[in-house]
Amino acid sequence: MILKDDFRKFANLINNESEEFDIRNKASRLYYYLFHSIREFIDTPLYDAKGGTHAQLANTLIQGYLSHPEKMKYIRLGVLMKTCLSIRCEADYDIQDEFSIVSIESLEDNIGDAIQILDQLKASA
Repeated sequence: MILKDDFRKFANLINNESEEFDIRNKASRLYYYLFHSIREFIDTPLYDAKGGTHAQLANTLIQGYLSHPEKMKYIRLGVLMKTCLSIRCEADYDIQDEFSIVSIESLEDNIGDAIQILDQLKASA
């Protein structure tokens, strides 16, 4: 069995100046660290949406907590997750296009912001 933190630890072994294949792999691993971190925290049924589990989880964050006192944090977390998912899909599927250092740095920044919000939500739960 692996833990969500194993995704982050593996990603952190990859230097941002590495080959493009490694950078793409780093992006994917970082995204899955975020996904599993959020999924572990959200214990409600997922909002029905096109796109599978990832879209459902993001939409649950954006639309499923509108009456919650911390609703803006949930919405922001959902938006960040969608942004990170988009970058992860770019890394995994758009292999004919160059995956730039800007993309991985943006992903790292967004994941850092998302984890900070997630930690705040956990603390207030």
